[in-house]
Amino acid sequence: MRRKHYHSALQFKRGPLGRGVIFVERDSPPSTTLHPIPKRHIISPPSNGDKVYRLSLLLWTALSLVAAQPSYFREIRPMLQHNCQGCHQPNLKSSNLDLTAYESLKAGGKHGPAFGLLVQYLTGELKPQMPLGMPPLTADQIDLVRSWVAAGAKDDTPEEARETITAGAPTVYSLPPVLTALAFSPDGKMLAVSGNHEILLHTLDGGAPPKRLPGLSERIL
Repeated sequence: MRRKHYHSALQFKRGPLGRGVIFVERDSPPSTTLHPIPKRHIISPPSNGDKVYRLSLLLWTALSLVAAQPSYFREIRPMLQHNCQGCHQPNLKSSNLDLTAYESLKAGGKHGPAFGLLVQYLTGELKPQMPLGMPPLTADQIDLVRSWVAAGAKDDTPEEARETITAGAPTVYSLPPVLTALAFSPDGKMLAVSGNHEILLHTLDGGAPPKRLPGLSERIL
């Protein structure tokens, strides 16, 4: 007598436990029953609550990574303004380096692109240590600059916050400016007068029109 052979397969069917993958005997006699796989092997789709939780977790992780990156506009730029722009600005440009704008910082000076050298000069690895003639930056400040450079040294300045004051487009006054500072040159031949986003240099003999030195500061004290 020829024995009848039966084969088996996994099928996605609703079993006794309500849902999941169950083991089904095909071509089996009518008495064969369905055998559910152990509960721990049942593949259940995530609930709506699980989906919301996972999405929230991914969003929080992404926001944390963005927040961890130092900001040029909020953190690096004010640090450069306070410690570096006295020497590295358009009217002086020590080492031919201007640190008053991101574009000129990126271009660098006579030693090459500034991003790769910035931390080395701040730590004193390259001499002279910067800022020159001033106390060194704190370890936290240097770490902030190092992290910013390592993250790609990106410019996150908002478009509405970008300065437009240039030597070719001086301030236009509709009213007399408020004078907040005056200073004579050491030889007594010139007078510096504060203006709005600029300093005006007057010759005392009146032989030439005043020179206008634009800057980012609204008031000169």
